[in-house]
Amino acid sequence: MKDMKDMELKEIFLDRILEMGWDKDSPDYKMRKMAWKLQEQFDIVWLDYLKGNATYDEWEKALDSWLNVEMLA
Repeated sequence: MKDMKDMELKEIFLDRILEMGWDKDSPDYKMRKMAWKLQEQFDIVWLDYLKGNATYDEWEKALDSWLNVEMLA
């Protein structure tokens, strides 16, 4: 096993991902990716809110958007 090439390892990795249903075309993957982006957006809005550059309504909207997608993912 020590002499496996990178391409072989990548192929094994991708096969395992597909077996688990985590391929990039699955709806679950897309929802997780969207949730991750909304979490990052929420983090930015939260920091802006703490600095006084965002309103509570913006903070709440960002939180709701992120949590709603998390519940679907």
